[in-house]
Amino acid sequence: STYPFAHNVTVNGAKYDGNGIEFAGAGTVSGPVVDGGLCDTVGSWSGAVVMCERGVVSFLDKVINVQSGGGAAAVLYNNEPGNFSGTLGAGNSGIIPAISVSQADGQFIVASALGLSADVSSGLGDGYAALDGTSMATPHVSAVAALLWSHFPAASNDDIRNAMNATAEDLGAAGRD
Repeated sequence: STYPFAHNVTVNGAKYDGNGIEFAGAGTVSGPVVDGGLCDTVGSWSGAVVMCERGVVSFLDKVINVQSGGGAAAVLYNNEPGNFSGTLGAGNSGIIPAISVSQADGQFIVASALGLSADVSSGLGDGYAALDGTSMATPHVSAVAALLWSHFPAASNDDIRNAMNATAEDLGAAGRD
């Protein structure tokens, strides 16, 4: 199944995909790009999108420092190749949007985009993630059953199940999975 999400920063028309920082705020905000370094202290970042390199202090401390300095969003970039998934910890919701990006993207933005306007989106839809499992299959199977039943209202639940089993295409390993 799929669901809409987005965790990205767009600067000068270029979109850099990232990951959401768990328990950070959601929404889309805009502001000039500033370099916050390690964001291990509060800076003067009123309305800015603050680039924070990973390391030294927790993700929560970085985001709180950006928020306390007036920042609109925190973009945490890795201190080694690739991206990462981070959390602020349960109970730390209601703060500014924060996302993570790869080391290469973060370093590029800091090197080439300071002062330019950036849009940070966290938790809103223009991308999709593939998910699987019972919680994703149930709505689809239920919808197909409802559609069949709407066309054949006299059918029993066994009739609907048999029709679905007879017409389903088995994917992956043979048999029920």
